[in-house]
Amino acid sequence: MTLQVRIGSIVAVAVFTAACSSGSSSGGGSPLSNACSSHDGEGLNREAIALSSSISPDNACMELHQYNLFAPNEAEGFLRGDPRRPLVVEGEYQGLPYVLNTALFSDYTAKHRIVFLPKDDNGDFIPAEYRDAGSYPDGTPGTGDLGKANDNFIFPVGTVIAKTFTYPDASAPGGAVERVIETRLLIKHTNTSNGSERWEGVTYVWEQDEATDEWIAHRLNFGGIFDEARNWHYPDPNDPDQTISGSNAEGENIYAIPSRSNCIECHRNADQDAGTAPIGLKARFLNRPYASEFDEFTADPAELTADSGRNQIDFWVDQGWLVDVEPAAYTLDSDTQIITDIERTLPYNLPLDSGDDEADYADLTARARGYLEVNCAHCHNQVRGSVEDFYLEFQREFCSANLFGQNRITPGDPDVTGDVHQRINIPGDASGAMPRVARQLVHAEGAAVIGEWIEQMPADICD
Repeated sequence: MTLQVRIGSIVAVAVFTAACSSGSSSGGGSPLSNACSSHDGEGLNREAIALSSSISPDNACMELHQYNLFAPNEAEGFLRGDPRRPLVVEGEYQGLPYVLNTALFSDYTAKHRIVFLPKDDNGDFIPAEYRDAGSYPDGTPGTGDLGKANDNFIFPVGTVIAKTFTYPDASAPGGAVERVIETRLLIKHTNTSNGSERWEGVTYVWEQDEATDEWIAHRLNFGGIFDEARNWHYPDPNDPDQTISGSNAEGENIYAIPSRSNCIECHRNADQDAGTAPIGLKARFLNRPYASEFDEFTADPAELTADSGRNQIDFWVDQGWLVDVEPAAYTLDSDTQIITDIERTLPYNLPLDSGDDEADYADLTARARGYLEVNCAHCHNQVRGSVEDFYLEFQREFCSANLFGQNRITPGDPDVTGDVHQRINIPGDASGAMPRVARQLVHAEGAAVIGEWIEQMPADICD
């Protein structure tokens, strides 16, 4: 049955499928239905993960807790799993959180990202394989002069990547609160029809049971909107001295939850893996110390990732979660926790982070291009066959990006009609907005950096 429904404060188009409901425990449903509803609660529900392997939206558990990815948090009402906390089994965390240097803008939400690796027959985690812009699977160059556009780490079948979107308010009366809205999963599986590996995505939206106050996440098959009043006020993940702050009244600047077809628009990038492959798990985005985007309700970060400031790549290597790169092969700055000889994009809002002088155009360029990479390059790249044929990959030689035709960028003037700067200043529900999915608001701070970069751009930059 397909209909429009309200799940708490989320208006959704949903499909309800009896075969996938969580009501029956065995026998009468599909193999996936039985796996989702009969897990004993010890460890991840790897049977359900393995069976969530079809592009059909019905081939995923109806409720997020059925995968058993997260640890309970009874104090906050997450009795069957809090998506900000990976599951712990016998003192061992079953997932690792991670953050990016500059993240995709999503209407000022904070994001809690966790990767869960599969285990082998001995109960050991199967590691991911390191890749960067200069290394490709089997040593085979990708298409075009930049190789594979995504350059993600290569994850084993059975990997689950969870990203949860929240609105934190550290200034709320009575103490900090965090409204959890949605959790998106990417699950890597083997296509049973041809043996190929691919990623599939599924979204879950959170509602609070009015009778019990328990938070439960239900599967959302198509798009939805979140329209309740919301406030956000929390330290900037890149610079705790800055605050991300704002508010919307009920029904104002509605938060849009993408449909599956929306997700594939960005996640279908040319890469080693087919399907909705991850975007953010690249060396250049992860080369930084870990720090939660909002840690008021997360698990003890020191237990998770030596989170007092340890480099994420170095920690994953140390834990055996990442192979094909050895500590002896890179140089870790112990003060900054940056690996100096591995690629890295820069936080868009941290002048001097590049090591260049603040007034140096090189610093501004590095920050602006890092912002455009994570927000735009998953579509605007040569391998993808970019829309309008201009390219925003961070590693591309700038003057080969084809940015100066059709008023895309006019050095010295960010306000030319049709310019890149103009498009990112258009609200997400209006024609011409970029990115065109997954946002409604204008990211004023990011747009300001792009505007400043274009304004300072020399007219003869590519002469």
